[in-house]
Amino acid sequence: MLIQVYQSGGFAGGEPIPLGRLDTAGLPAAEQRRVRNAIGVIEKPPEGTVPVGADMVEYRIEVAENGRKRTVVVADDMDPDNPLLRSVRELLEIMGSQF
Repeated sequence: MLIQVYQSGGFAGGEPIPLGRLDTAGLPAAEQRRVRNAIGVIEKPPEGTVPVGADMVEYRIEVAENGRKRTVVVADDMDPDNPLLRSVRELLEIMGSQF
């Protein structure tokens, strides 16, 4: 699985900023499970956790796997308990990116 994360939006808008890229093929099994769990939460968020609002920072997560590519956008509502943002942070942590 190849994962890429970009940040965009906010008050200034602008072009998406690449935050990290990860190929899970070289990861240990435990890290691969962490990545799959995080992607699972992002792709199927718990009910009531999808933030809505203008000028929010957004994270675009692109996942390529088995010849298929899918993209999910997560808006940052600044809630540290939001499971979507925790999953984005976890992906970035595994990638070694600053968040």
